[in-house]
Amino acid sequence: MMRHHTAMFERVRKRTGMYLRPEIYAVVAAFVSGYDEACEGGTLCGFKEWLVLRLKSGSNLHWPALVLGAAFPDAENPEQALSSGPQAERHAIDTLFDLLSAFEEVRAKHDGLRQVFLAYAQWEQEERVRC
Repeated sequence: MMRHHTAMFERVRKRTGMYLRPEIYAVVAAFVSGYDEACEGGTLCGFKEWLVLRLKSGSNLHWPALVLGAAFPDAENPEQALSSGPQAERHAIDTLFDLLSAFEEVRAKHDGLRQVFLAYAQWEQEERVRC
C-alpha cells in the first residue's frame, strides 16, 4: 500500500497542474489531507509528530503549517512567505512532497512508526520539563 502512496504523490508532484487547480500549496495540502482521509488516516499517521521532531517545535500546529515552517525556516510568518509569488508556492509544494517521501522512508523501516511515536513522546516529556 505504501508504494501506491509514494507513486501517487510523485505523479502529483511532477504534474501538479494536471491534477490540481489552482497550483498552489493550500490546494496540494488539501489534496494530501483528503487522500489521507480516504485512506482512513493511514497515510499521514505519525507525520505531524515526525515533523515536530524534525523542526524541534510546533506541537500545537497542524502538519500543513509545519511543512511551511520547514519550507521557509527564516520567515517570521511562513504562511505570508507564500504570497511572494509562484516560486514560493512551488517551493512549498516541493517541500511537502520531499517531506512526505522522507517520512515514508522512516515508516518503511522495521518499527519505524513506533519509533517516531516513542521519540515524540520523549520529546513532549522533555518539553514539559523545560516549561
